[in-house]
Amino acid sequence: MKRRIVIFIAGWAFAGGIVIASFLPKNLMFLGLYYFITTIIFLIIAAWFWHKKNVRAIFLWAAFLFFGGWRFAISLPIDSPDKIFHYNGNKVELTGLVSAEPITKGRSQKLEIQSLELENPLLGVVVPPRRDRGGLGVEGRVLVIASAYPPYNYGDVLKIICKLERPQQLDGFDYEKYLAAQGIYSTCSFPKISILKKESLPPEILNKEKSLTRFNWLWGGIYKIRAKLSATIDNGLAEPEAGLLKAFILNDPTVPDDLNLSFRQSGLSHIVAISGSHISELIGIAFFFLLFLGLNRRHAFWFCVPLILFYVTMVGAPASATRAGIMGFLVLLAMYLGRLSRLDYILVLSGAVMLLFNPMLIIADAGFQLSFLAVLGMIYLYSIFDNFFSRFYEDRPKIIKALCQMIALTIAAQIFTAPILIFGFHQISLVAPLANLFALWAAPFIMITALIAMGLSLIFPAAAIIFFIPAGFLEKYLILVAQISAQLPFAYWKF
Repeated sequence: MKRRIVIFIAGWAFAGGIVIASFLPKNLMFLGLYYFITTIIFLIIAAWFWHKKNVRAIFLWAAFLFFGGWRFAISLPIDSPDKIFHYNGNKVELTGLVSAEPITKGRSQKLEIQSLELENPLLGVVVPPRRDRGGLGVEGRVLVIASAYPPYNYGDVLKIICKLERPQQLDGFDYEKYLAAQGIYSTCSFPKISILKKESLPPEILNKEKSLTRFNWLWGGIYKIRAKLSATIDNGLAEPEAGLLKAFILNDPTVPDDLNLSFRQSGLSHIVAISGSHISELIGIAFFFLLFLGLNRRHAFWFCVPLILFYVTMVGAPASATRAGIMGFLVLLAMYLGRLSRLDYILVLSGAVMLLFNPMLIIADAGFQLSFLAVLGMIYLYSIFDNFFSRFYEDRPKIIKALCQMIALTIAAQIFTAPILIFGFHQISLVAPLANLFALWAAPFIMITALIAMGLSLIFPAAAIIFFIPAGFLEKYLILVAQISAQLPFAYWKF
């Protein structure tokens, strides 16, 4: 059996085992050890019949199917007194660290809090004894929804008094699974918060805080750069263009809700959503644009690689953007080699490795799903659409060829990601093909003009409004396309 086929069997079966296990009753998940033993038995049988291709394929598929079930089973959280979610439903006093950049939108902000200490046994919460190795008895993270003011910063130590709650579904969206993919099983809404001075912390809490903030200098620097770039955009553009550009460039969710709705209804959400599909499309568009400018594949490749690294870092390098960057790099590598069709088994292997570290991604992380499917669409459908469009750019200027290849790449990605977008938003955009036809060409030029404007504005901040005129004009056009498309008769079907 060819190596490519073996990887396909292993990767797809492993992912399938995770998906199947996610639908099984939770009491069956405690049989994880038996799933692992079954995996070993099937691998031994596959090795025994290695020269019989069909038998070997069946048992390899079965082995990795059970291996996926085992990996999902051991990833499920075990409810015990040393886990923060054990106290869901109780009012607590929590000392915690702001472990990620706060996300502010409208009148509220989201804080990811890493537990340092849990108190208030008078309210029925029994805090287990502290451990001997410097750690504290209760571990885990909590998503806190707080008022936008006062703003809190990454690395702050907070005292929070609130009632811990289990995440609830939001308008049909399984918010609990989404947070579980990030290792969060508790939420807390609009609590009483006070900032603690680190020098006033007890030694055991201070030791824990120091172990968690070992790389604070790095992430703190990245977040400061993001804040500076965000302020630069605000200086150069008014709303809603500023919010749209920050979503497009910095993964900052400040786009007004009504504009977000127009982008969803017109099928243009993928343009401003940071995911593997977003980065893969942008990198693909940039690659073809560089070829149009006269660079060869080698030069275009080495220009785009640091662009991916810079972009992922600039958005704060969250896990979702890091995965998206990996997917984007795979697409870029295939374009460099000139063989998108040879990328599929590498993609499956990469996806399986990601699932090995976090099996919840495939069932709860729309970003991972969109990333994987977008690249898969580019692999299998790009050549078909490129052949179709080739009749329009043969013997024509290079700009026509570049535009046609950009459109072919994006359509290929959108076809494969359509099911996730449809079931995620519970609607089908019937005008999406037309809207994308008018909007997609603007995406690379928005990014290029915005990056140039941001760089110049950092040097000459007084002229920021002038530097952002091209990007602002293109964004106004993009907004107009989204709004007009969403208002057309039968633009979308909601279910």
